[in-house]
Amino acid sequence: MKKLKFITLLAAIMVCGMASAQFINTGGNERNNQRQSSNESGGGAVLGYSAFVEFGYSVGIGDYSFDRFEITTSHGIQANSHIFIGLGTGLKYFFDGSNYAIPVYTDFRVNFLNKKISPFAGMKIGYTIGDVSGVMVTPMFGCRFGFHNNFGLILSLGYDYQRGKVTTYYYNYYYGYNYYNTHTENLGGVFLKIGLEF
Repeated sequence: MKKLKFITLLAAIMVCGMASAQFINTGGNERNNQRQSSNESGGGAVLGYSAFVEFGYSVGIGDYSFDRFEITTSHGIQANSHIFIGLGTGLKYFFDGSNYAIPVYTDFRVNFLNKKISPFAGMKIGYTIGDVSGVMVTPMFGCRFGFHNNFGLILSLGYDYQRGKVTTYYYNYYYGYNYYNTHTENLGGVFLKIGLEF
C-alpha cells in the first residue's frame, strides 16, 4: 500500500510539472521570445513566470536519518535576471521502507551572473506532512545552464534539514517488558540534485 501511494504521488507531481511546462510553451510566446533574445545575447534568466522540476538523492546524516529520494516542483516569478521567488511541493521517499513526506515550501534563488551559465544559491523553507512531518530548511548552491528559449538545466548540492518524530523501542530485561519513547529529531541529509527550468 505504501508503494502504491508513493507511485501515485510521484505520477501526480510529474503530470503537474509537465502541464506547467505545456502551459508556458503554448501560452507564453511573448516570454519565450524575450528569453530567446536574452539567451542569444548571452543573458540568463528573464522577468516572468518560471518553474523548476528537480530530482535528488540525499544521504542521511545522523543516528535517526535515512537515505531518501526526492522529486520537487517549484513555480513562481523570476523578478529579474538574478532573483526567483516561488512556492513548491513534491515528495520525499525515505529508504527505511516505510516513510514518505510531502513538502510544501517557499523557494528563493539568486543567480550570481546574468549569463547562460551562472552559479546560484537558494533556500527552501517549509513544512512536510505524511509519515515524516515537521519543519524543513534546505540551503543549496549549484550551477544553472541556460539553453534555448525558456529551458535550462540545474545542478545543485545542499543540506536537507528535516524535523520528524522518531520512536525508539527498548526492552527492560529486569522487569521483562518492552517500552518506547517518541521524540523529535533532525532527519537531515546531504543531497545532490538535477533539475529542469521551464
